[in-house]
Amino acid sequence: SFLGGVHWGLLVRSDGPKLAPRVLTGRYLLSVMPSLIAWAALFINGRTGFLVLSLALALVLILDRIAIRDGFAPQWFMSLRRILSTGAIASLLLGFLA
Repeated sequence: SFLGGVHWGLLVRSDGPKLAPRVLTGRYLLSVMPSLIAWAALFINGRTGFLVLSLALALVLILDRIAIRDGFAPQWFMSLRRILSTGAIASLLLGFLA
């Protein structure tokens, strides 16, 4: 997914903050979670998949904030992500409520 790709790109930057191997592995694992959750949501019956996806997007937004706090992403990135995530989460919640 695009969201995971952003985090991979932030982690492989040669000029980014250096992390211990265990922390780096954990961040890589977290970066693939949106795709895995999205695939799992496809197999959830009914409207619950919409709710699962909206919660996953909210979680990724939190992870983006942590990446900015830790110096992995530029400050302007959060304003872009907040707008895009709000629109996507609202659309998914509308699908859930329909």
